[in-house]
Formats: sequence, structure tokens, C-alpha cells
Amino acid sequence: MSARARYSDAQAAAIAVDLAETADAHDSLGDRLAALGYTVPARAWHDSAARLRRYAAAAREGGEHLTAMVHGR
Repeated sequence: MSARARYSDAQAAAIAVDLAETADAHDSLGDRLAALGYTVPARAWHDSAARLRRYAAAAREGGEHLTAMVHGR
């Protein structure tokens, strides 16, 4: 049996919601940092938000898609 996590569709759906909310928070922080002139850390937070949204999109496609993305397939 593989030790790798496998996500059900229900788990993936819940994870997608959480990831999207977290991505919004990362973008908000990036926006606030950019407004203060901290462009490098702002970019890092925006990049993080983009990565989270890619995972959220995979999670919305279902457990198989999220599992594949998490494991680099």
C-alpha cells in the first residue's frame, strides 16, 4: 500500500474552499505591503496566492486531480 495521501472528492471540495480563502488573504497582505512600498515581499505573497489558486483549481476538479498535483504528477 502506498504511503501517499489520496484525497476523496469531498475532501478535495473542502480543501478547495480553504485554499481559495487563504489565497485571498495572501493577496490582501501582498496588496497592503505593496501600498507601503514593500514590493519584494508583496510579490512573494502574490506568488503564493497564485500557487494556492492552482491547487484550489485542481481540488475543484476532484480528489484524483488534487492527489496528482500534490504528488507532482
